[in-house]
This record gives sequence, structure tokens and C-alpha cells, in this order.
Amino acid sequence: MRFGATVLACLGLALPAGADDVPPVLAALTAETGRLFAKFSKLEEYPVYYLGASITEARSLRIVGAWGGITEVKHDQDRLLDLDLRVGSPEFDNTHRAAGEGGPGMSISLDNDPGAIAADLWLEAERRYRDTREKLIRMVAERAVKVKDEDPSPDF
Repeated sequence: MRFGATVLACLGLALPAGADDVPPVLAALTAETGRLFAKFSKLEEYPVYYLGASITEARSLRIVGAWGGITEVKHDQDRLLDLDLRVGSPEFDNTHRAAGEGGPGMSISLDNDPGAIAADLWLEAERRYRDTREKLIRMVAERAVKVKDEDPSPDF
């Protein structure tokens, strides 16, 4: 069973009403996620059945004052990529018993260059796939020697 790819772009900036232009970050994320899913879902051994990605962009301004004057002004901007890559099946995949695992998203390029965003997504997907495949192999081996699972509910 194939589920597909999900793309979420959580950009901290709202689009003006009636804007027809797709932001370059969203366009790059959509195109690269589709390309990655097409590649990883066709692998013979351990194909990906689900790939979800989101980019969160945050901008902040910090102003510190003391004794009636401004002592510090700091602008900050960050983009985080969060990738959910699943190998196995909805009944048993790499997220099995994974509550609390994972971590913060990976910082990616602040440029609106589709090539830079695609490269960041590709690097993270490759790294995550290798880690996921190895984890699933260990989990399958553990399951083979185990008598019964404590929680038999499907993973997805």
C-alpha cells in the first residue's frame, strides 16, 4: 500500500490576498518532496511509503533597554525543515515505539533559491533514510525474537 507524499509549508509570513505567485520556498519544497518520494518509493529493498515535509520560518526582533535608552537591537531569522520519512508498512514501520524520538528540525538556507532548498532537503532525506532503514532492520530482528508486542496497534 502506498500512501504518498505530504508537503506542508508553515511560513511565518502571510500572502497578500489574491496573490497568484507561489512563494519560491513552497515551490521548491513541493517539487523536491515529489521527486524524493518518487525515487525512494521505488527502491526494491525498504521503499518509503510516506514522506512528509514542512518548513517553518521564524523572524524575531529583540530590543533591550536600560536607563531610558536602547542597549541592544537584534534581528534573527531561521528556517527549519522537519521531515517525516516512513519505511515499512502502516502496520509496522520505523516509527514503531518511537514516542519522544526525533529532534528539532534541521536549519536550512534562508535564501529563496530553489536549488539551495532542494539541496538541503535532499541531504536531510538521504541522512534520514539511512538512519530509518537501519532502525527498521534492527526492529524487525528484535520483533522476530520477541513473543508478543505490548501494543499491537498499527503505527500509522
